[in-house]
Amino acid sequence: MCNHCGNMFYYKKSKQTSHHLNNCEKYRPTMMALDPHERLTWFAVSTKRQKQAKALSSMKVPTGIFFGHPSAAPVKTLQESMRRYALPKLSQVDLEAIKKDVAMHFYITGTSFHRVGQFHLKRAFQRARPDIVLPNRQALANKYLDICYH
Repeated sequence: MCNHCGNMFYYKKSKQTSHHLNNCEKYRPTMMALDPHERLTWFAVSTKRQKQAKALSSMKVPTGIFFGHPSAAPVKTLQESMRRYALPKLSQVDLEAIKKDVAMHFYITGTSFHRVGQFHLKRAFQRARPDIVLPNRQALANKYLDICYH
């Protein structure tokens, strides 16, 4: 008989008893009221598993794909920005190519190099790549203009 909910159970193994106590509506609040270091060790382990199970169930996994054992699956964590993790970081070669392409655009369209510092242009590039740095107008007028001209 459970001392908390009063139901009669005939459990022969401690696993079954601990399973009932983890799900007992009158026992859980008393354990949750205790400090984490005062709780029973098997209760603390089971709440960690339940939190992991909730986190895994809230993550959307495409059907038909198996990612291995649930305990090895990544736990959902808070991120400051998803865009920062969506694409791999640009290499130096790619950054230089972007700077050359921006310079070529300014050269072909005849746009003033002062416009490279415009807030909206910078923000448009940073929406796709938060870590991108556009060339300044001195670099456009000297180094990249020479590259575009030749």
